Amino acid sequence: MTPAEIAYFFSDIRIIPLTKGYHAVVDLENYEWLNQWKWWAILGVNTVYAVRSVQGYRRREAVIYMHRQIMNTPKGMLTDHRNGDGLMNLRENLRICTEAENTHNMRPRDTRVHKDSSSRYKGVSWINKDKKWSFPFAVQTVQKLNFQGGLSFESTVL
Repeated sequence: MTPAEIAYFFSDIRIIPLTKGYHAVVDLENYEWLNQWKWWAILGVNTVYAVRSVQGYRRREAVIYMHRQIMNTPKGMLTDHRNGDGLMNLRENLRICTEAENTHNMRPRDTRVHKDSSSRYKGVSWINKDKKWSFPFAVQTVQKLNFQGGLSFESTVL
């Protein structure tokens, strides 16, 4: 379906044209507010995003992502697209999360596109100098209250 067909069938969404022939899908209530700026398409690792520029610190241009603007994402947090489509900027498709939470929703890398990745699995890579596969893991410490009123600690590998 083309963006125009999507907007025709769903009256509560609107399409904002971007550069390079892309379009961002937004909620009706955000359309007028977002459409006051000129947005363009920027290629990410696995998807395309809608961005705009602003005058930043010391007259440098800064980039604002549409999905962060919609959610008013605080510094140190990320905005995740639930379906992985960086141009589907409907509120129901966006969530504010930490970097760790965001990685749970990542799609596996396509090794045909990412020639530097030797594994299609998330976080798994070949270390040539060691001749071994490598993958990160984290240990999260959880505090639990025991029945005697003291704290006990339990580690969980994520």
